Amino acid sequence: MRGLPGVIRLPRFGAQAPLAELDTAALESGLRLTPDELTAVFVRSTPGASALYVATRASRDAPFGTPALASPPALGPNAIAGTPTVAADGLSITVPCYGQAESSLCVVSRPSVEAPFAAMTTVGYFCLFNGGPASPYECETDSSGALRAFVATVPPEPTYSEGIYLETRDDLASSFTLGPLVLADPEDSFAVSSDGLSIYIAQLDDGQKGTHVGVATRATTEEPFGAITALGGLDDYDPSWVSPDQCRLYLDGADGDLYVASRAE
Repeated sequence: MRGLPGVIRLPRFGAQAPLAELDTAALESGLRLTPDELTAVFVRSTPGASALYVATRASRDAPFGTPALASPPALGPNAIAGTPTVAADGLSITVPCYGQAESSLCVVSRPSVEAPFAAMTTVGYFCLFNGGPASPYECETDSSGALRAFVATVPPEPTYSEGIYLETRDDLASSFTLGPLVLADPEDSFAVSSDGLSIYIAQLDDGQKGTHVGVATRATTEEPFGAITALGGLDDYDPSWVSPDQCRLYLDGADGDLYVASRAE
């Protein structure tokens, strides 16, 4: 339930449950889901390369099936640089990649959920800061491939600093337009709620020895987020996706595995 606009009034999350069916000895990260939570995409990394995987399940409470490769392990221009986002229909996945001279947004797509994904293609480039590229180590897109938010590490300059920015464009063929800084000095991964009014983010502890998850809210999508409030019981996890009702928070674990934390609806 909610109180004032942009202010969350929800119970604490419970214990983190491992998504064991998605985990291997490799490093799994960047878990994102479709709004119905039946299709998941994530990055599986081995020394030297990373690849996109997709998995489906029959219901929200069922385990995922065996993950299928959505893009082959890649190095160079198409090497995965951040967190993927899957379209609501499960037919396309967008992901930031390392470009030859600037960071790019890439996509893999398929004509139906039964078909394999086609080869990865570049569909856009991130805005440049002071003549140099932003380095998005986390980003989130909507189903059209338009960026909702991204974390940029930028060269020191008086105008821009590291933070979560908004970039927008009308469709995959359009150029990006840099939007405002919505949260300064993030420490790590984040997940934005579907209404754009809440952001769950990992922050370094005061002793710099681990992370904890916090949440910040705002009343409208036209303004920056407010102060971050720590959520207890989520130490050393990175949030990757939050369900539309904000009752399930999917997490990357420090052990390289994937988890979900739930709370009452």
